[in-house]
Amino acid sequence: MMDIDNSFEKTLNPCLKDAIAAYLEGEEKAKANIGYLEFDCDYCLLQSEINSAEIERSITEEQAWYLRKKYLGIKRTDI
Repeated sequence: MMDIDNSFEKTLNPCLKDAIAAYLEGEEKAKANIGYLEFDCDYCLLQSEINSAEIERSITEEQAWYLRKKYLGIKRTDI
């Protein structure tokens, strides 16, 4: 098994990178309590992009689980 670190994020496709950026921006807006109501959409989009990238084999299963845990708080044992 590879070391789990930020190297997993260096080869991500543009759609996945954009989804991560949108998620992080949405997370900041949600934490700022400014009435941002689309954070659940950002979460679902990121989860969908991770799943798609894994199925399309543009990322490995290990990378997918790393991203799910890091950004979405989903652990393999949660499913």
